Amino acid sequence: MLRIGELAEACHVSKRTIDYYTRLGLLNCRRSDSNYRLYDQESVSDLRFIIQCKNNNMTLDEIKNRLILRKSDEIKQEEVHIQVEVIANKIEFLQAEVEELYAAVKKMNEKDQKVLFGNIKPETAAFLQSLISNTTQDIITI
Repeated sequence: MLRIGELAEACHVSKRTIDYYTRLGLLNCRRSDSNYRLYDQESVSDLRFIIQCKNNNMTLDEIKNRLILRKSDEIKQEEVHIQVEVIANKIEFLQAEVEELYAAVKKMNEKDQKVLFGNIKPETAAFLQSLISNTTQDIITI
């Protein structure tokens, strides 16, 4: 079991952040006899998941719903449907973003394009390539 400061240090967040997530019900803790908040390994995993979701611009409500899905033994069709819709909307938004970026990249000269793609991970370039090929007939030469 970890005290709040130990959890904060382990996950590189503030104690205040952990307190906030605990009050929202995103993290669970137990109280020691001396009233310290104690967090188990599941809380470490949950906090890392929350941080990952926040880094991907998910709202706290979306994160709470995802945590419920992760922990639930009985998953209801409606809950899954809602999550699928959320993800589909994000994909649609990102698809539009990629198309806008693609249009900007097409305006760049070949040298600048190579520099741009040289600065991103090969997996990212491949992913962008696949998104672009799904929406356009042109393919960026990397």
